Amino acid sequence: MKKIFVLFLFFTFCLNFYNPSMALYVEDLKARVEKNETLKDPGLIKIPQIKEVDEESYNKKMASDEVEYEKIKSQTGDNFEIYKILERILRANKLQYQNWRIAFYMDHEDINANAGAYNLIQISSALYDSLYPDDDAIAFVISHELAHLILNHVKATNEIRYKINQLEEKIKINKYEIRRTQNISDIQSAFGDDIGSIGNLLANVSGNIAVDMLTKNLKREYGLLRQMEYAADSQALVLMTKAGYNPQSCLEVMNVLSGLGGLDKELLTDTHPSDKSRTDNLNSKLYGLNKQKLQKEGRYNIYNSNVLNARATTDKKAVLIQKDINVSKTSYIPESEDSLFLIRGYINYKNKKMPQAQSNFQNAFEVNPSNYISTLYLSYINEYLYHKNNDKEYLKQAKHWINKAYKINPNEINILRQKEELSKLK
Repeated sequence: MKKIFVLFLFFTFCLNFYNPSMALYVEDLKARVEKNETLKDPGLIKIPQIKEVDEESYNKKMASDEVEYEKIKSQTGDNFEIYKILERILRANKLQYQNWRIAFYMDHEDINANAGAYNLIQISSALYDSLYPDDDAIAFVISHELAHLILNHVKATNEIRYKINQLEEKIKINKYEIRRTQNISDIQSAFGDDIGSIGNLLANVSGNIAVDMLTKNLKREYGLLRQMEYAADSQALVLMTKAGYNPQSCLEVMNVLSGLGGLDKELLTDTHPSDKSRTDNLNSKLYGLNKQKLQKEGRYNIYNSNVLNARATTDKKAVLIQKDINVSKTSYIPESEDSLFLIRGYINYKNKKMPQAQSNFQNAFEVNPSNYISTLYLSYINEYLYHKNNDKEYLKQAKHWINKAYKINPNEINILRQKEELSKLK
């Protein structure tokens, strides 16, 4: 870069020596180049600094942990392998703030896993055996159920199911009433009671409208259940990646589930998305997963924590993983999806990879339309491209995004400044 600038100065000197008027053009050109190379950055996005652990130290820690695992093995019985996987996930994600339980339930046909009862994860022997010995795939299953627990899906699911039961009962009552009034109307018509018949027909119309509204609400509630499955899948990728497991193995789990012969599209009363929809969602999340960052963070967390003790539960049906009393944390706050897009977009922006930056900031805006930061940086990107390419379409887009930002937060000083500066460009 320095060589280019020196050559540029030499070129400027030569032009100035031979043609003073040309020198003015070069000065203007120099100013444009500098403007094109300058990125606006009010510093609204902070990139988290992740502490790293060197390979040698980490391997020593892992060897030490294996010794501790062997001491615990006899206390966990048949649940030892799933205990180790969950224990590693907990420490990598700083989730050892409470006791957790994990267990097999013996069923050679039911390929399933579930989360419930506050802190319990259960895996059927059929699912475990179908995935064995792929620890990465099993880690995805455990992470998915753990995600349901830390995202408070169990409580939300109970509330939604209560609403669903009420809606289904109301729909049943309304449909019964529609059939009853229809029968009465038919009888009245047969005996020439046109006025009564018309009244009952109107009641039928009103009843059908009510059923349509109730069905629409019912569809929304089932949709919320499916959305929680997508959220648990997405969060599971983060949890398992931090613990050092390969997130791509989630697709192996989906292959097993697809073998059960599920439908390609969801029905109204499906509580889970179709296998195809889940696979598509996972592929899109895998594409945007910052594996290097997550693995560094997880390694650091594991290195700075101790193996969690375990024993059989009182009923001997599960393993109890005991909390770390030195952890002051009391709940899990997942990093929001829009913040992940913002960070990736910001890194692209600072490296002047504008197409990637634009894509990430647009994704951030789609996930959270109330966050003005994504729209502000989209305006910066398009202004940069306008100066670089002298294409007014970029200027139009820059003004479009800053107007969106202004609607979201009209008092933000950086928005007001950008809006004013863009108004001077033609």
